[in-house]
Amino acid sequence: HDGGRTYTGNAAASLCTSLGGGWQPVGISSPDEVAYINSIVGRERLQYTWTGGIRSGNGFRWQNGEPFSVADWSHTGGFRRPQPDNREGQENCLAILNNFYNDGIKWHDVACHHVKPVICERRA
Repeated sequence: HDGGRTYTGNAAASLCTSLGGGWQPVGISSPDEVAYINSIVGRERLQYTWTGGIRSGNGFRWQNGEPFSVADWSHTGGFRRPQPDNREGQENCLAILNNFYNDGIKWHDVACHHVKPVICERRA
């Protein structure tokens, strides 16, 4: 991640791809990746971070094309409803929040205009 600098969801994606060499905002497509990214969020004490998840129809997809085959959505949020809840309407970006709603390190749909750090990854 970028040392805690913050970006809107779109700027975060642009930052990752601007690094060149196949860098993208992180996509999470296995339980091992969920555990690995959650360990980074916890270890670095990130309050929250963007991923490469974006709304696609009624669901989400990873910008880097990885399959959206696992999910670690929170059971709660600002309205105490399971995620994704589209609480603000247009919550089109996927962020990982670190116990923000006393729910542990979990996924939330978030309006892309919010600012957060981002975790980038490079395809092998």
